[in-house]
Amino acid sequence: MTKSVLRWNVFPRSRSTTHHQQLVLEVFRRHHPSIGTPSNGLSSTDVLAEVRAGLVEIGYEMESGTRVSRPVLFGESDRPIKSYNVDGWHEDSKTVIEIEAGQAVENNRFALDVIKALSIQDALNLIIAVPANYFPERLRKAGKSPKKDFDEVAKVLDGLYSAGRVNLPLDSILVIGY
Repeated sequence: MTKSVLRWNVFPRSRSTTHHQQLVLEVFRRHHPSIGTPSNGLSSTDVLAEVRAGLVEIGYEMESGTRVSRPVLFGESDRPIKSYNVDGWHEDSKTVIEIEAGQAVENNRFALDVIKALSIQDALNLIIAVPANYFPERLRKAGKSPKKDFDEVAKVLDGLYSAGRVNLPLDSILVIGY
């Protein structure tokens, strides 16, 4: 079994973690024994429930029965006509946080999270939490190894930033592998 270790990368790689990002990482460190993969197979809702209070403590508005909606387009009288629901929003740092589980890579949820953050008005930063090692029962039964979701997300973002073909309007993307 792969040892569970909290991992993270900041993109573009020319950036290091900010103080705010370190506070978020500390929340995930505190909860890592109960959420870390591959030994824990929690849903994204379960992971969100574990870290919610800690993120609220550092100023996040978090999904909890009610959606956290962020505007994309405005219509008449500045009424939002297109919005995206996110797992969390930190007003002071203009950070969107999204927590994914099993579908992070298999269904490209992380890519949708990036596209949503690029579209949200005022968003300057994105934090995506994904399993470091995704190990569903179907892989265990087949005798296969865990999928390395964190590594896959990091490779895609590394390629996106390194190719130099796209200039993303975000200061940073922090990927957390729990």
